[in-house]
Amino acid sequence: MSIEMTFQHRRSGSFAERADGRSSAHAKPVDLRSEPRGVRIVIVAMAVIFLSVFVVLPLIVVFAQAFSHGVGAYLTALTDSEALAAIRLTLLVAAISVSLNLLFGLIAAWAIAKFDFSGKTLLISLIDLPFSVSPVISGLVFVLRKAFSGRGLQVTTSACCSRCPALRWRRCS
Repeated sequence: MSIEMTFQHRRSGSFAERADGRSSAHAKPVDLRSEPRGVRIVIVAMAVIFLSVFVVLPLIVVFAQAFSHGVGAYLTALTDSEALAAIRLTLLVAAISVSLNLLFGLIAAWAIAKFDFSGKTLLISLIDLPFSVSPVISGLVFVLRKAFSGRGLQVTTSACCSRCPALRWRRCS
């Protein structure tokens, strides 16, 4: 393949086949969009409406509720000691989670790419599982399972770290 053909391929995105099976760099580019313009506009409009309803509208409602009593009340709520503790806990858990995901993800990727071992398919399936099952559904199943077993969720202070509030399951009376 010559440099001119490579450049033409990058510009047009495809080569046209000649009768003898060789590609021609001077062929007319093929338009791969088979749908009429009206159909494409309707599909894009549906995507924009979907994103507006399920992403933008909830964000607007959240910010409207947050600022319903004014910016001063919002900033006062942010500087509350419990809010600051929640923010610190969130950042701490996020840092730990990202670090562990990086470590175990690199190890798993290296093992999957480098070696053939029994359980490789199971490991790949476990890695793919969160992409096929929504985390919201998984959390709901976990909460419902605990609710039906007679346990509740309570915010307490962890014994090992008295400054850091933690969630702990306890038996409801």
